[in-house]
Amino acid sequence: MHRGLLAQDPHFVPGALGRPVPAQLAAAAGSATPAQPVLLLHGAADPLAPAAAVRPAAAKPTDHDVAIRIEGLAPDGSLAVGGAPSTFTVTWTNTSGHRLDSVAPVVSTESFAGARCQVPAGQAQGVLRREDGGVWKELPLSQGTGMDFATTGADAAFALAPGASHTLTYTVQFGADNGPAPVTVDADAFVGGTGEFTRIGRTSRRVTLVDGHRPTASMPTMTPRPTKVTAGGPAVEVEDSPGNFTQQPFQHLAPLLTLADPSGRLRAADVTVEVADAGGWRELPVVEECGTISADTSSLARPLESGPYGRVLNFDFRFALAAGTAPEVTSLTVSAGALADGHFAETVGTRVAVERQG
Repeated sequence: MHRGLLAQDPHFVPGALGRPVPAQLAAAAGSATPAQPVLLLHGAADPLAPAAAVRPAAAKPTDHDVAIRIEGLAPDGSLAVGGAPSTFTVTWTNTSGHRLDSVAPVVSTESFAGARCQVPAGQAQGVLRREDGGVWKELPLSQGTGMDFATTGADAAFALAPGASHTLTYTVQFGADNGPAPVTVDADAFVGGTGEFTRIGRTSRRVTLVDGHRPTASMPTMTPRPTKVTAGGPAVEVEDSPGNFTQQPFQHLAPLLTLADPSGRLRAADVTVEVADAGGWRELPVVEECGTISADTSSLARPLESGPYGRVLNFDFRFALAAGTAPEVTSLTVSAGALADGHFAETVGTRVAVERQG
């Protein structure tokens, strides 16, 4: 076999195939992807013929060049949110039959239905780390909405000879603010340069996140839920009853109250929220987050013990809209929730029509 550059190669001349092949060149032939276009020739006049199959440098990588295996992640299929880090390994094996240079290893989670915020897409919260030479490096946990996640393994890229494997160790810890739901963990192999990464292998592991420290929230049925509110008119009342039906006490339990409108035009300056306190009403700060208006209820947090039949607290709120609220705001979803030691309850909501004076 003679490997000759198509240009500027003084050794590539007529009759070159009949010459003995240098041992160093024969050993290197086909062992790496050349930086320039090459011509690979073999034939009856070639001392190496018949040559083993060689993959031309121009051939495109495929999505099954690398087989990937995840081991040790959630052996029983579940992980607790807010729990200790879980250690696992990922192994990449070259199944292409040719050498692969600069294989970038990437581990990440897909979009997550249990995320509190789904704008623009739900992302699992937590910490992902990869061990690099005895040092743990923190990595983005979620893929997000683009392909930037494909670059997170560039600094750990490795070469793989045909049939060779490479194993890395990771830890993942899902935050307490994730809701209980399945999450998909992907392990990928990418090759390429900036902005042009190509996936050459993927495997996925579906893990169910569970929460044994999750509070509850409710709007008691004995208290009438609001059905309408008038912009510039009187405040309307709503009750939130957060509870503890777990096996452990809550150190800090607070109710949550949020308002959202389909138009997205509602602003914090339009909303006034008050809580019943010491025989009167106390105004709470309001903030805009994740497309909703939320009352800052951190001042209401308190401990709550567990019990054989659960324990519940009751909070009375009232809210009002300013007269200048955008006319596009014609209805609201008012939701009651709870936050206990970083864990969020599933919210309970009610639809409220927005009317105008006159």
